[in-house]
Amino acid sequence: MGLIVASTLALVLWIVAWSLGLAARDAGMIAFTIFLVAAAVRTVGEQLRQSSSDLG
Repeated sequence: MGLIVASTLALVLWIVAWSLGLAARDAGMIAFTIFLVAAAVRTVGEQLRQSSSDLG
């Protein structure tokens, strides 16, 4: 669910930034960074949950 929210937020931010005059590539890189951070947080969170369940 978090990736869907992050993707939607990134897309909306990209459209708004592009309409305000920021270059499409620059706005896209900001959107991609948001998505990449969300994916990393999800992956690390799953790894931490899995390792904590292995301990106890």
